[in-house]
Amino acid sequence: MTVDNSICSKFDALLLDLDGTVYLGHSPIDFVADALAIAAAAGARPIYVTNNASRPPELVAEQLRSMGMTLSTEDVLTSPQAAAVMLAEQHPAGSAVLVVGAQYLADEVAAAGLVPVREAAANPVAVVQGHSPETSWSILAEACLAIRAGADWVAANVDSTLPTDRGLLPGNGAMVAALVAATGRTPRVAGKPARPMVDAAIERTGSTAPLVVGDRLDTDIEAAVNAGVSSLLVFTGVSTPIDLLAAPLHQRPTFLALDLRGLVDDNRSVSALEGGDGWKVSEDGATMVLARDDADSGATVAKVSDLAVLQALSALCQQSWQHGVLPVAAADPVAQAVLVRLGLNS
Repeated sequence: MTVDNSICSKFDALLLDLDGTVYLGHSPIDFVADALAIAAAAGARPIYVTNNASRPPELVAEQLRSMGMTLSTEDVLTSPQAAAVMLAEQHPAGSAVLVVGAQYLADEVAAAGLVPVREAAANPVAVVQGHSPETSWSILAEACLAIRAGADWVAANVDSTLPTDRGLLPGNGAMVAALVAATGRTPRVAGKPARPMVDAAIERTGSTAPLVVGDRLDTDIEAAVNAGVSSLLVFTGVSTPIDLLAAPLHQRPTFLALDLRGLVDDNRSVSALEGGDGWKVSEDGATMVLARDDADSGATVAKVSDLAVLQALSALCQQSWQHGVLPVAAADPVAQAVLVRLGLNS
């Protein structure tokens, strides 16, 4: 491992997603705590920027500390905090806001000088919606009435799924979609991929060289692109190599790593656009063919390194992003082993 040349040496703040990047449900992802400690010691401050709207920063910080991370409550930034700021900027203090979500979201609304309510009969000027496992039809119905009556509508996030240790579950975006269908309206969005949270994290850290780190192309990476900052995609959560090959321009990461060890080990990360060393990709009819470069001593089938896998993926990305996505085939056994690891062998 060579920290001096690693990704973390290039940045002064790491804007880290949580679900799918740092943990899955209640389980920490392997290597995360050690990697973040090394990055912090090298001068890259971690700040946890989460779309999850169900828990306050102090509870998030407590959970992270139980997983071996060192941080304060100020190192956690949530989408309800950004949503409350958006509401307070638009509506006078004392205005009623209908809350769809956890008590923490209501607390943030109150802290912003607004009055959280749970019924449309209170004539709210706005609806704010965040994830809660307790969200039911009855509160969605109240929100529907308020939105159809003309209330402003802010969603903490529009993540359609929530990665957990049990698999992908419905996220806040799934509930937002129900109200979109029922009202014909679309909300303003506080969380990623909108840029308010990225801007707030940069301001809080005083960063001049921030890096957004996450597992989702459609939230984390798109937020980085929207904010004009660099990003690292890890494959420990939602987005897959298949998704990456088809990523539109506004969802393409700067760097790739299989997990957060890529932050601190330059043998476990690559540039998404310049990391195809040792591999070549050609087209054979309607197929992309991955092959080892003849000049590369390369890996063996028995042991394909993380770096070799990522370099191959970068080469495939460059081909797909320039010429379009095609099925992938292997020209040799090592290339086939790489495709199996990437889930691209079929």
